[in-house]
Amino acid sequence: MAPTTVAALMDDVTDPSDWHHDFTALRNLDACLRCDLCFDIYTSPVSIKSCNHTFCSACIRTHINQSGNTGSFCPKCRQTKAYDSELVPQPVLEVTALEWKKARAFLARLQDKPQQQQQQHQIASSSKRSPEPQPSTSTSTSPRRSKRIRSDAPAESSTGSRSSPLTILDDDDDDAIQDTTRRAPHDDDPDYIDDASHNRQLKADDLVQCPICSHNFTVSALDRHLDTITCKQGDPPPSLEERGLASKPAKPSSWFTPASTMADLGCNEKRLVRPQYNLRSERELRKLLDDAGLPTTGDRERLVERHRQWINLWNANLDSNKARRSTQQLRRELAAWERTKYSAKDHTAQVDKQKETWIKSNRSQFDELIQKAKAGAVKDKHVHQAPAISLAQDAPPEHHHDASAPTS
Repeated sequence: MAPTTVAALMDDVTDPSDWHHDFTALRNLDACLRCDLCFDIYTSPVSIKSCNHTFCSACIRTHINQSGNTGSFCPKCRQTKAYDSELVPQPVLEVTALEWKKARAFLARLQDKPQQQQQQHQIASSSKRSPEPQPSTSTSTSPRRSKRIRSDAPAESSTGSRSSPLTILDDDDDDAIQDTTRRAPHDDDPDYIDDASHNRQLKADDLVQCPICSHNFTVSALDRHLDTITCKQGDPPPSLEERGLASKPAKPSSWFTPASTMADLGCNEKRLVRPQYNLRSERELRKLLDDAGLPTTGDRERLVERHRQWINLWNANLDSNKARRSTQQLRRELAAWERTKYSAKDHTAQVDKQKETWIKSNRSQFDELIQKAKAGAVKDKHVHQAPAISLAQDAPPEHHHDASAPTS
């Protein structure tokens, strides 16, 4: 990611340490309204019934529902088992967090106002000290308002009885004339269609090609496809429903609203129950995802993780009373989560595969180097041992003093 992009993203990140000078007293308030998992201001806060620790609903659901039950505990005290059924929504805290977000933006501008005024004062002072440019003496009128005289008829001789009418033109009239001239070549061509009008003629049922996986979709289905799927070249074709090519049911009467429309409007308040994934076949998992309008690509592990996170987002959205998102927004959040989770994992897997391939292709060279290293180690061992043996052989024999011999 480019440094400028990182800097732009960091500008959107808020933190209690943003408050300084006269606003330092707001740091504790800002910190108390933040989740200990995402470190952002609460979104749909819930508390664990047994320990009363509070987190964002989506954050704690994602944590406690990890595969293998690796996170089924309170991440703050790490002593209490936590389950979905023990999460209690906190509507008053949710309203407080929403109002704090609004007030925080206003207070941040109020905090930065003296600094901005000081910068503006410095700029104004420097501009006063700089010499003013001399006005041009060639003309005193603006070039955009310059005028000239044009004759609407051919000029007659000086002896003509009547002079031709004169028209004063502005430069604005020149712009209109040039614009008319630019459009004129295409006005007489009935078959001419510019790109903008061509794009506007596409209908929701028209077939278009995905620029990534090259499969055909309807225009409306392609929008959903690009929003929710991380496809790539060579992927198998999605289902007919996902491509928008399935036969459509009869249009309902005006007084009836289909269930899918109610769900898209966020009116379906039924919580989703997490199935036993180890008892479900891969085909059944794809059916669950397809029924929810989610992509069905990927291996079994990816299908399970996608459906598990979808239930987390769906049930977390129902914990909110003030800021519920639509089903389409939840699908976009799931797609963003999946891109973040699997982009790094896919890159690591690709690097590991390249490393393994390179090692296999150069195995003979590795074996040769290993043999040379072993032979060199044995040779060095013999070289170092030889001088020690020769020194031991050349050393004079030691004469031991016999205590029983008579002394002179």
